Order: sequence, then C-alpha cells, then structure tokens
Amino acid sequence: MNSLTNRYPQDQPSYGATLNRERLLGDADRLFSIRWLINRLFSEIKQLLINDYNLQSHKFFFAIRQQPELWFAWHMLKHHQASLAKVEEYKQMFPENGNFIAALREERENVIKQFMKFVPSKQWDTLRDNDDSWRIYAKRLYQANSKNPQIELEFFALVDYICVMTDALCGNWNLLFPSDEDNTDMQTYIDQGATSNNQEMAEIKTVLKTLLKSPWFDKFCDDSKKYDTHWRDNYIDALFKSEYGQELVIGWDKKQIQIKGYVLGCLYASSVFCKGVKMLAIAKEILSQFYPTKNTDAQVKQEWLKKSSSLSNYMGQADKQKFYDWAIKYIEAADNQKLD
Repeated sequence: MNSLTNRYPQDQPSYGATLNRERLLGDADRLFSIRWLINRLFSEIKQLLINDYNLQSHKFFFAIRQQPELWFAWHMLKHHQASLAKVEEYKQMFPENGNFIAALREERENVIKQFMKFVPSKQWDTLRDNDDSWRIYAKRLYQANSKNPQIELEFFALVDYICVMTDALCGNWNLLFPSDEDNTDMQTYIDQGATSNNQEMAEIKTVLKTLLKSPWFDKFCDDSKKYDTHWRDNYIDALFKSEYGQELVIGWDKKQIQIKGYVLGCLYASSVFCKGVKMLAIAKEILSQFYPTKNTDAQVKQEWLKKSSSLSNYMGQADKQKFYDWAIKYIEAADNQKLD
C-alpha cells in the first residue's frame, strides 16, 4: 500500500482530534461500527438515482464526479461486496467461532495499520451518527482526491474492509443492510455506477484509438505494417485493462492533453516512430488542423505553438508515469501479446 502521508494537503483546517495508532486500534469497535452511515449513504444514493437521475447511468456517473457527498457515498458502498467476500473467506478458514474471531481481529489490526498511513484517517473520529459530519469529511476527501486520485483508488477499499470486519466482530454480520431486498437494491445501484464507469472508459479509449489512427501516425511510424491499426487498438485496450486503466479514467476529465501526451510518449520511447523525428514535430502534425495560415492573427498563432509545445512536453514526461514500464514492455514485446 502506498502511503499518502506526504501527498494529502497539509494546509486544510482540522475538523477533529488527531488519532494516534493506539487509540485507533484500542477503540476500533466503536470507531468503525458505522452501519448507521452505510444505511444513510444507501438511502442517499437510492433517492438520487431514482428520483433525480431516473436511473440514467451516464447522468448518475457525471453527478458522482461533481458532487462530493455522492462521490463519497458511492465509493464507500461499492467495495462492500468485495469486503464481505473477504470476511466470508475467514469464516470458511476458521469454522470454530473462537478461531474466526481471533483471526479476524488480527486481520483488522493489520489493515488498520495500513489505513493509518493515510492522513485522512486522522479525522476519522469526526464522523457522528447524529449529524451531517460525514458531509464535511466527504468534502475534504473530495478536495484531496482532486490532487491525488490514489485516495479514490485505495482509501475507500481499506476503510470499508475495516468496517465490514467490525460489523462481523460486533455481531452484526447479517445486518449490514436493513433487508435482503435493500441488499439486492444496493448491488443494483453499485452496478449502475460501474456501468457508467465502463461507458466513460469506452469513450476515452475511442478518443485515443482515433488519435492513433489519424494520418500523422503513418507519416512518422517506423513500421506501419507492424504497428497497424489493429495493433494500436490492442495497445489502448490492453492499457485500460491493466491495473493503471482506472486511474487514467479518473484523471481524464482534467488531464486529457497530458494523458494523450503520455500515451504517445511511450510509443516514442519505444522507437515506434522513425529515428530522428522530434516530439515537437509530431505534436505539430497532430494539431495541424489548427495550423495558422499567413492571415492568422498573431495571438492565435502563438496559442497554436503553445499547445504544440505542451503536447510535446507531456510526451517527454511519459517516463515519469506509473504505467510507463508496463507500456514499454507491451510495445516491445516480440509477439505483441497483452501483458497482465
């Protein structure tokens, strides 16, 4: 688990006491017994999805991106099935109740120690079941995630797993949701959000595939038969199927030009393009539809040069991205097979 300690905003105002590890571990049954919150978040999502968005998944997913409370609710809930499955595995491994409880407590302690690496864990005790404190907490997490999407990718999975283990340890194993009907409804709404996420990923992949199929690619490609359009499609599909795909989806809204540059930069670094071709030349060709004519205003021309330079610079930053090593291995694979 990567620590977010140095990446979570430190200049945010404090909304509660800072928790130390001993207190968090010692008072875990109380601090992580949050069925009240799960049920409240469930009601929130159910009402919004049915009444406000009429079960239109694309509108719902857009709302998740824009509304901190809904974003918090959906991400808290969507890990529930996986968390329940993990606890169920422990029940099967330790048939005797005593062994199961002891093993689960040890597992919870280990996960709490991982949870404590995240700075947001220090305000976890600000959540109260008699007010809307969770909304304040949600807004703080949302602000932090806008700077670092690892919170969305890692934090929620950890905290939900801890809470589900706590429910089991406190004897609430069968009371995670008010009824079987609600539990079924919950999975339906979670799936609705997941479908929306898949739709967004498909749209992003289409944009990138279209980019790589444009005439400029064949103009600069070192071997357009080897790296034909079928190979390019497979490259994008494999990238988004990899462990890095979800993070690219999360960052797309605010970093489209950067992500395009990073993807192209991986190709450039693997010598997919002809030797001696400059990244700036490729960037200018990609943006050639905006190429200024002799009669173009000087300011417009300057803007075009600025955009070309930016794209070129992002191509040069590809080696700093998490998916860089994966991409290089994929591109350079002799048989061009998709890597896990």
